[in-house]
Amino acid sequence: MLLIDYHSHLLSSEIIGFLGGYWDPLKKHIKIVAAFPAQSCGDDRFNVEIDPISQLEVTQKIQKQNMQVVGWYHSHTTFVPDPSVRDIENQTNFQLLYHCEKSSMHPFIGIINTTYDTGLPSAQSVTNCFWIFNGNPMKVVFGMNTESDISKHVKNEMRNLIDVYKDHKRRINWGRTWKGGQKNLKLTFMEKFKESLLHRLPSNCDKEEGKKEITKYLALIGTNWKPHKK
Repeated sequence: MLLIDYHSHLLSSEIIGFLGGYWDPLKKHIKIVAAFPAQSCGDDRFNVEIDPISQLEVTQKIQKQNMQVVGWYHSHTTFVPDPSVRDIENQTNFQLLYHCEKSSMHPFIGIINTTYDTGLPSAQSVTNCFWIFNGNPMKVVFGMNTESDISKHVKNEMRNLIDVYKDHKRRINWGRTWKGGQKNLKLTFMEKFKESLLHRLPSNCDKEEGKKEITKYLALIGTNWKPHKK
């Protein structure tokens, strides 16, 4: 979830990625191991579609690590994480594409992460997990495994995303002010970003070390991103 939240905060338009993991057809259980950021196509701020070439590359990347594609994630930057009509269509298509041939089931979930909704009660982003059944979105309840550190995969992807978006026209202007749903909840976008990420640190990691890691990547963003025109 740390990488998903990090990715989601970087742009004012929606971002997208895949989830790699394992499907157990006997237990009917999906285990998500890692998030894999992907590139979107087009320039629609409020609807996101995965770039076909990026979809192929990320799928192959997941498979090379002996995992399956078991889901996708995307962001809703300024509104609640309920699936839109487009989200439902995309989820339905993904479930058909990544179905389990052995069980004829559709082990593929969707995660939506809301970052900058002005109705948020705190700086922490809000996440929704869903699946389509008979054409309707159904909320999926999920649990989190305990980890003791930020994985190498997450660190590598966080660093790579800085370069990917350093001159993107939708990159966030970190010095601007974000206002939340509670009275006097005013933070710079960078402060809001940092607070949300700190809530996503692995549950068993050393909090001070985790904070240092987060601070390091935020500093890299400040150093490497092209400044916004005043």
